[in-house]
Amino acid sequence: MEYEIPSDLVNIGKIVKPHGLKGELKILLFNFESEILVKGRAIWIQSVNSETPVQYCIESVKLNSVNSRMRLEGVNFRDEAEKLRDLEFSIPRSEFPVLNNEEFYLIDLIGFSIQDEHKNNIGIVSDIINFPSNDSLLVEIDGKEIFIPIVDDFCTLFDFENEMVYVENIEGFLN
Repeated sequence: MEYEIPSDLVNIGKIVKPHGLKGELKILLFNFESEILVKGRAIWIQSVNSETPVQYCIESVKLNSVNSRMRLEGVNFRDEAEKLRDLEFSIPRSEFPVLNNEEFYLIDLIGFSIQDEHKNNIGIVSDIINFPSNDSLLVEIDGKEIFIPIVDDFCTLFDFENEMVYVENIEGFLN
């Protein structure tokens, strides 16, 4: 089957392992509250053995906070599902739901500059890390990586026009 690979793919989850004998997959969504995975949606899976991602269509999906599962068309046996273990899956950014004016997707913060309350440049957001307690910005500062929790005590303003995150350096946290 020929299809065009979207240029704006964003990883939204990971296949943890096969579930059962008929090709079902246990999955981990990076955004537990997302409702983007539905029957019939195309997803893209990048294999470590291939330079190009492969498109799959969701046959069924069961989402909950502890045990989310998905079946993909064409994956009907455990050995086929096993080949997808530990791989991340993506959808095009252009297919994300439209947000209200005050909302944003955390992935949109990647590449933003970080500035403290004294207007010192701290670093650049290189990734967003999902921890059970909160999401955090991964920032490289002076050759080391640090996590800045995305909570009101630290992150005081998200400036999308200037691609800047303003942070409060509480008790020398960033030093």
